[in-house]
Parts: sequence; structure tokens; C-alpha cells
Amino acid sequence: MLISVVIPVYNKRKSIRRTVESVLNQTYKDYELLVVDDGSTDGSMDELNSIKDSRLKCFYKKNSGVSDTRNYAMEKASGDIVAFLDGDDLWENIYLQRLADMIFAYPDCGLYMQDSIDIAAEDSVNYRWEKKDFKEIKRYTNWEHYFYFRNFKTSALAVNKKKAIALGGFDTSLTIGEDLDLWLRLVLSESVCFLDEIHVLILKYGSDYHSRFVPENYKKHLSYKLFIKRQEYLALKDNRDVRQIINKMMFYAWMDFTKDNNQEAVCLLGKQIRFQILSIKDKVKYVLFKLHLWS
Repeated sequence: MLISVVIPVYNKRKSIRRTVESVLNQTYKDYELLVVDDGSTDGSMDELNSIKDSRLKCFYKKNSGVSDTRNYAMEKASGDIVAFLDGDDLWENIYLQRLADMIFAYPDCGLYMQDSIDIAAEDSVNYRWEKKDFKEIKRYTNWEHYFYFRNFKTSALAVNKKKAIALGGFDTSLTIGEDLDLWLRLVLSESVCFLDEIHVLILKYGSDYHSRFVPENYKKHLSYKLFIKRQEYLALKDNRDVRQIINKMMFYAWMDFTKDNNQEAVCLLGKQIRFQILSIKDKVKYVLFKLHLWS
């Protein structure tokens, strides 16, 4: 079963080779690796020139953002399943094998999700993966119930290509939250396969190496889309869990826009937040934030 691995690249010179090597070292061999350069200006792809592997396919395009780049790669992908990996993260060498196990167990899912851990880039150099027993692979038709409390890391997710494209893929109008937007739409439309094992490292570099979380134009943030197109999400599935998810996303965006002093976004989102359906933990955050005790 061919799995297509997609790595979008924009100015990732100091990390991209190590990321690619973590894919080429996988124990599972039936995959292709599509690396798409989104108009990098730092010579990122030069780091891959010396790698000779028939599975590695490099593409170059004008800069158009990560959503368009991932959509471009999905269209190019030959596999039915597309696994995403950011250009500064790492996989343990059994990640794809465990993904394949998930697909064989539940081939009808729209989203395949594993766990991950965040780690400082400098600490990852000597990182040693813990050897643990394999856990049960589970399928959920109500993943929205768990969505509120889970971290969705793109480098630990894979999708059914046809189902993701049928939903419109990644929304190119968004610059922040575009990945979470697609995961949410898949969760509300399809069953989810989850494996509670950690085979992914999310590397943390300096702030200048990662995308800015709060865009200057708040209309490019997922929270704005949740505001103007709330009914489109609820049309996919409407229950208390889904409404809590939308409310939580708006709440966290509201805090970030407050810190960024974007008054227009703060005013709009502040009117949408429903305190009563926040989790207890988020209610405490809300009160402390209002009292200027949370940063």
C-alpha cells in the first residue's frame, strides 16, 4: 500500500535535511516523499541535492502559502493516504509502519492520528525514543467529543486523499489555523483512527523560524472563519461537543488578539464567546485573563 508523504518547505534550510532523512530511514518502505518548495529564499532545497533516493520527489513553485502548497502536493500524490510532515519536525523510524497498521485495521477512516511531543530543537539531537509496547488501534465516529482536549499536530496526521479533497482541502484564504480547519471538517464528516503512541517530535526553534501565530489581518485567522461560517461546520454535525470546540477556538484566538492589541478582532470575538460552555480549566483562564493575571 503506497503512502504519500508531503513536506511543504519555506525557508527551512537548517532543518529540512534532517526531516527528510527521518522519512527515508523508515522501516516501512512502500511510500513516496513529495517535498514542495514554496518559493524559499534561503536555499532550503540545496540541502537535498546530495540525496539520491527514487522515493524523493522535489517540486518548486512560486510562494503562495502553506495551504496552497499542501493542496498542490495532494494533487500530485499517487497514494490514497497522504501523511503530512512539517519541514522542521521528525519521525521515529517506525512511524509509517504504525500508520500502515492503522490503515489496514480501519481503511475507511478520513483521518489517522498519532500522538507527539514538543521538544526544543537543541534537545532533539541526542533524543532517544522510548521502547514501549504497541497499543490498541481505535476507530471513532464521535471524535468531536475528544477534539476539545487533544492537540492536533500536522506532523502526526494523515488523511484519506479523496475525502480530504472532496471537502475542499486546505482553505487558502487562511494563514493561521488552516490545518486545524481541515482536521475539524474531517472529524465532523468522517470517522477517525487514533493511536495513542508517540513516534513524532515537534521541534521548537526560535520564534523567527516559525510562522507568526497571530496574523495582522484577523480575517485570515481560523477564528474569523468560525465566526462567519459557523453554520457550515454545524451542518456537518451539530451537537454540544461541536459548539464547545468552536467556542474554545474563538476563546483562545480572542486571548491572542488581545495580547496583540488587535481591537477589531477582540471586539468581534469577545461578543461570540459563551463562557458557560467553556471547560472548567478555560473558565479559570478566562477569569484570570480578564483580571490581567494570565499571560
